[in-house]
Amino acid sequence: MVADRDTAALAHFSPDDIPAATVAVPHSANSPYRNRLLGLLDQQDGSLLSPDLEHVELALSDRLEQQGRPINFVYFIEEGFGSIIAKMAPGRDAEAGILGHKGMTGTVVVLGDNLAPHDCVVQLAGEAMRIPIAPFHEALEQSPTLRLFLLRFVQCLMVQTSYTALTRTPARGSKAVSSDGCCCVRIALAPS
Repeated sequence: MVADRDTAALAHFSPDDIPAATVAVPHSANSPYRNRLLGLLDQQDGSLLSPDLEHVELALSDRLEQQGRPINFVYFIEEGFGSIIAKMAPGRDAEAGILGHKGMTGTVVVLGDNLAPHDCVVQLAGEAMRIPIAPFHEALEQSPTLRLFLLRFVQCLMVQTSYTALTRTPARGSKAVSSDGCCCVRIALAPS
């Protein structure tokens, strides 16, 4: 079925899948960064972030964001990866997405908030460039092109996480019963 084929194709959607014309900023082969987002910034936008970026090591299980708590840093992962963990109830956590060298944490900061909606936990140790929230906010205020570029990444991440959730739902037509006995119908793509 078309819907199933489309779902499978988009299940592994990443920022690299965005056509170059959509990104609208050139990739600099001379970029000192291994993070794809930082590497794609033009010189002007990069210069707004670079003075405040610092290199950090990421250890297994480091918590980069904690649900409901203020975000202190935005991390641009260069090596390793982290999981975006949605917390439903005690003991009922689910991986909603992953972040690696093509992305960043702190996407809600780009949207104007500073409280983490989810946890972000390092699953594979590595390295990142991080920037404190205050200079990151200043850079977003100074540059509409930087804000637009990062909003496009946020959109990509939203698509990726929605398809991650979709691929983890039971087969079409199934139902799941929660521990308190309340039924919830799993929504699956169905042909029109």
